[in-house]
Amino acid sequence: MRITCRNLLTKYSFLSFLLILSSLAISSNQQPLVFAAPTDHPLIPVGERILQSAYSPLNVTIQVRQLPPMRALSMSNQGELDGSLGRVKGIDQTYKNLLMIPIPLCYIEFMAFSYRSVKIPNGWQDVKPYHIGILKGGLYIENKTHQYNKELFNTPLQLLRVVSQSRIELGILGKVEALKALKQLDNSNIKIVNPTLDQVAIYHYLHKKHAKLKPFITKSLLTMQKNGTLKKTYDQFINSLMSQ
Repeated sequence: MRITCRNLLTKYSFLSFLLILSSLAISSNQQPLVFAAPTDHPLIPVGERILQSAYSPLNVTIQVRQLPPMRALSMSNQGELDGSLGRVKGIDQTYKNLLMIPIPLCYIEFMAFSYRSVKIPNGWQDVKPYHIGILKGGLYIENKTHQYNKELFNTPLQLLRVVSQSRIELGILGKVEALKALKQLDNSNIKIVNPTLDQVAIYHYLHKKHAKLKPFITKSLLTMQKNGTLKKTYDQFINSLMSQ
């Protein structure tokens, strides 16, 4: 049997991969990775479900710790936690210790909600004349509404309650969190303002101390994306949420 250099290199590369994977599994068995998420965000269950599946081939277990949005980012960046369950693209430009995994977990549709008929056909620029409400710690929306006339709120329910009382004209929220909050408002006069303002991808972030995991979790999520598992998991979650 003839063994070529190419065959040796291929075998060596494969064995190296197995050794690295084994070392990751052994080290990760010690304790679960704990990822931060904004308190009570309705997409936490689906994000957690996706990442449990993605980390499973590495024999890594995960947990989610819910915190106020800015504190969640701070603790993730400082390494007090192992990263962020999911955030918009680009937070690693400010929080330099976080590594973005470049496969979207899901997408958030941002929409406007009002107690009266409002037209915003041109998106964000049409929102600017209105007195609006957004959530604290939502960096993407805060940047989009920079220098707008706005108020900040702690929860979607608090924000929409103020909208229903006609104290602000528009509330800007993710569609899922808004629809969940609306179910808690009795006899709500709030209307969805079409069209959708924005659709934004949500990405998983690791603290740099886990940099060695990045290529493996990226590959795992890419496989889930290609075989349709990411979309199927998200769709099942949304259908279940809307039927409650």
